[in-house]
Amino acid sequence: LLKRWLSILQQSNGWLVIDEAFMDALPEGDEFSMISQEPEHGLIVLRSVGKFFGLAGIRLGFVWADPVLLAALAEQLTIWSVSSVARWAGAIALQDKHWQSLMRQRLASDSQKLCTLVAKYDFECVSTPLFCTVQLSTIQRQSEFCAYQYFAERGILIRNFEHLKAFRLGLPKNDMTWRQLEQALSELKT
Repeated sequence: LLKRWLSILQQSNGWLVIDEAFMDALPEGDEFSMISQEPEHGLIVLRSVGKFFGLAGIRLGFVWADPVLLAALAEQLTIWSVSSVARWAGAIALQDKHWQSLMRQRLASDSQKLCTLVAKYDFECVSTPLFCTVQLSTIQRQSEFCAYQYFAERGILIRNFEHLKAFRLGLPKNDMTWRQLEQALSELKT
């Protein structure tokens, strides 16, 4: 589908900009990536190290595009656009293939565990390696229910999507937070 959109946009000299910030978390990420051996005209792919590598706020990302566009972007940047600490941390993170492999396995396992936990309480959800999105339509008291407030009162931060009637749960980091989330889900269902 994306290749079809790229073809359509190329005919009118348009650009297709794709954000692949979460691609590194997928075990088969390279299969789905739009990055190829040679950049295609009109295709811009953005990647970052913030999500998968746990380096939020490091301000380090990458642009994959044809050389003409990259040259134009380079003219707009200064040598201070990316700090030396960010370059150092990014290089270490990107070179550690063993850690990346272990983390992909852990994320897949934890993601499955989260989806199973949410399903245990009959909530509908869509899962990714880093979070799951839960539909509020499965909550009986949804008319007066405020997901953000409910979970915040239990020490759990969520991303609330009022317009979608859904909220997003991230992966709990340890056994205590798994238990905390399960308690909140069980109380919510009663």
